[in-house]
Amino acid sequence: MDFKKIKKFCKSLLIILFTILLIFISSGCKAKAEEGEVYTVEKGDMEVKISTEGKVVPREYTKISFKSLGEILSIAEEGELFKKGEVIAKLDEKDFKDQLELAKTTLDLAEKELEMAELTLKSAKDAYKNCIEIANANYLQAQKAVEQAEVALRDAHVYYDKLKNEPMVTESMKKQANMAIHQTEAGLEQAKVALSQTYWNGESMKQGAKSQIDSAEKAIELSEKKIASTNASLNMAQEAYENATLKAPFDGEVIGVYQKVGEMISPGMPVIYFGTSDDLKIVADVDEEDISMIKASPDVDSKRQESIDIVVDLPAPLGPKSPNISPSLTSKLMLSTAT
Repeated sequence: MDFKKIKKFCKSLLIILFTILLIFISSGCKAKAEEGEVYTVEKGDMEVKISTEGKVVPREYTKISFKSLGEILSIAEEGELFKKGEVIAKLDEKDFKDQLELAKTTLDLAEKELEMAELTLKSAKDAYKNCIEIANANYLQAQKAVEQAEVALRDAHVYYDKLKNEPMVTESMKKQANMAIHQTEAGLEQAKVALSQTYWNGESMKQGAKSQIDSAEKAIELSEKKIASTNASLNMAQEAYENATLKAPFDGEVIGVYQKVGEMISPGMPVIYFGTSDDLKIVADVDEEDISMIKASPDVDSKRQESIDIVVDLPAPLGPKSPNISPSLTSKLMLSTAT
């Protein structure tokens, strides 16, 4: 058979088979379309309700405690309302007051000691000044005595030299003149010794007076340190005395009372649960897997959407002025979720 005829036959056969296949597919699709109706699917949210329980708490609240160890003298009752700064609890003030008075007395004594030390310093400085004046005067007097002795010695030598050249002068007169020279020399030496003693006596006097000044200055320094220490003790005693009284930190209500009158409490031990009475909220626990599905709304604290706790503001009709709603109540919540 001719090769060209065979090629032409195969090509025609392929065209026929492809046409039959198209007809078969078209018939199948038409049959399926006739079996039922066709619907359009649109994307949307499916709302699911989550039920949980929450606790009604004040918007602003705190647990108040004393900063000092003591015995409770008075304490407010649950439900009492207070303005900011009003007293809500007190400790027995006797020990704190005694410590405060002792610190004040100690400070008064320290201040008087400082006054005495300052007076002593002033007296020591005056004494030092007088000592210098006296020492200088004594030294000048001793120095003048030396100068006078030197003049006397010089005059004695002049007189002796004059006698030696006089022919009518006897040996006895010359001996007396020579003896006067020796006596004058001895007087000069004594004057010099006295001058030296006067100098060192003056220095000793000044050193003693200076020591008095140093002692007074040291006493002032110690008194000032004592006053500083006593002031610190006084401030601590004053703070402890003031801390024996608890005051309301803001306008609010006593929600809970943890201690009783007559009980001993330690620093930091909660005494009163205090909070606002006109601004409440609900805090509820929600499973982590449901947190991401809860719809955000003005009543839900968006800052805590990613945590396990959620905070819901009370709606205005059910606000804190309602007699049926108060802190510490348990509330059931129905939360709307979107999936």
